[in-house]
Amino acid sequence: MTKSIKSLHINEAKGLKDLTIVFEEEGLTGILGPNGCGKSTILHLLACGYKPVEGQDGGSSRDYRFPEFFLPVSFRGTDRFSWQGTSIDYVYRDTNGERSLSVTKSSVGWMRYKRREPRWVSYIGLATCVPDIEKEKLKSIIDYTSVANLDPDLLSDASVILGKNYSEYSQWRRRDGRTNKRVEVGGTRYTSLSMGAGEQRVFTILEEVNKAPNYGLILVDEIDLLLHQQSLQRLLKKLEEKARSKHLQIIFTAHNQFILSLPGISFKHIYHTPDRTYCLEGNHPEGIEQLTGRPQKDIEIYVEDKLAEALVQHICAEEGLSKRVSITPFGSIQNAFPLACASGVVPSLQGRNMLFVLDGDKYRTGEEKRSALRRQLLQSSYIEDETYETILRKIKQFLIPEDINPEKYYHSLICELSENVACSVMATDLLKEIKRRLPMVVQDSHALFSHPIYDLGSNYSFIAELLSKTERWAEITREVREWLQAYIPEGEI
Repeated sequence: MTKSIKSLHINEAKGLKDLTIVFEEEGLTGILGPNGCGKSTILHLLACGYKPVEGQDGGSSRDYRFPEFFLPVSFRGTDRFSWQGTSIDYVYRDTNGERSLSVTKSSVGWMRYKRREPRWVSYIGLATCVPDIEKEKLKSIIDYTSVANLDPDLLSDASVILGKNYSEYSQWRRRDGRTNKRVEVGGTRYTSLSMGAGEQRVFTILEEVNKAPNYGLILVDEIDLLLHQQSLQRLLKKLEEKARSKHLQIIFTAHNQFILSLPGISFKHIYHTPDRTYCLEGNHPEGIEQLTGRPQKDIEIYVEDKLAEALVQHICAEEGLSKRVSITPFGSIQNAFPLACASGVVPSLQGRNMLFVLDGDKYRTGEEKRSALRRQLLQSSYIEDETYETILRKIKQFLIPEDINPEKYYHSLICELSENVACSVMATDLLKEIKRRLPMVVQDSHALFSHPIYDLGSNYSFIAELLSKTERWAEITREVREWLQAYIPEGEI
C-alpha cells in the first residue's frame, strides 16, 4: 500500500528551522512565500523522502537522493561544508496507519536513509523551464529516424490549457539517440525546438502526471513561471481533476498571488522569524496579513462618486471587511461598463474580486445592464453568454425608488431622523445643519450634502452614518451587502 506524505517536520535544513507542514491525503497543495524562504527546499526534501517503485509500463520512478539537492562543497582553507546537522522527520500514512522516519546528515552521510517508503515520485524542477532550443548544441541538419505517438488524452488536455487545437503529439528519435517532441496545430507542425518555454513546460507537467500511477507524488517547482494567467488557471484546474481521479498528491511552489482566488487548492505560506520558520495555512487575507504585515486588499469596489464611496465604506465596516476592501470612484456611470467588461475579458483582471456599484437611478434592470455591456463588447470577438452573465454578476446597485435622484432620496430619509438619534457628535451636527437648510432650494442635488459638509468641515462618512440610522438602509444596501457576504469566512456572518 502506497503511503502518502502526511507531514514534514524540518528541524533544520538550509535556513528552515522547526517548521511543520501538514498535507492533504490527495489533491493540490500550493506553497507560497517570498524569494529565498525555502519553498524549493521543501520540494527537494519531499522528493528525497521516498525510494523508487516500478510503474505500470514497467519503468521505474527516479531515485532522488539528498546529494542531488544538498550538494557537498568545500572552500580552500576552510572546513568542508557538508550540510552536517540537517534533520528532517517524515510522517507517512495509509489505511493501515502511520509510520515516522527521521533522516539526519552526519559527518559520514545521510543516516536512516534506506528506510524510506516506496512510492512513485516525479520532481519537475526549473531545468524544465529551459527551452530545448537553448540546450541544443547541434548546428547542422537534425535527422529524425523513427516516431512514437504519445498519449492522446494529453493532447486534449494541452489544447484546453494552452488554447490551441493540437491535432498531433508524437516523439521523434534522432540519429544521435536523442529525442524531440512534435506537435501539429492548424496544419503547422513543429518540434519542441520551436516551442515556447511555457508551452514546452505544460507538456512536461502533463506527461509526468499522466505517466504517474495512482497514489503517486508530483512535485513542481515554480508552477506559475512562464505561464499566462489564463493558462495557469486552466492548468491548475486540470491538475486538480487528475489529482482527485488518480488519488495523487500534487505539491507545487508559486509566487503569483492570483492563485489564492482559485478553488480546490490547499495553500501553505512560509514565514520566517529570527527563531523559527512558520507555515501559515489557507488563503484567507487575515493569514496573508500575518505573513506580510500588511492588510490584503483582495476585494476591489468601484463607485460613481464620493457619496457612494462613503456608503460602501460604511457597509464594509458593518460587515467587518474594511481591511480587505479598496474603493475607487470611476466618475460618470458611463465609465462603469467599459471597466466591468475589462474585468471579464482581460486575462490579468479575470481572477480578481471586482465589484461595480451603480447609484441605482439608471440601468436599474438586468436587461438594461446587459444592453450596455453588449454595446461595449460589440467590437470584440465572439463572447459567450456566460461571459456576459459573469460580468453582470459584478455589477450591483443601491436599491432606491424609481424616478428619483439618489441624493434627494437620501436627503429625504435623513431629514426624517430625530435630532436625538444615537450617532456621533459630528453626525448630529451635520443632521442639524441639513435640517436647518430645508427651506433652501438648490439647483444641483449634490449641493444638498456638499454645502453643509463644506460649511462644517465634515465629510461624507457622516452622511453614511446618518443614512444607516434610517429604516431603508438595509434595503438600499442589500445587493452590495449580499455580494460582500460571500467573502466573509463561514461562521462569522
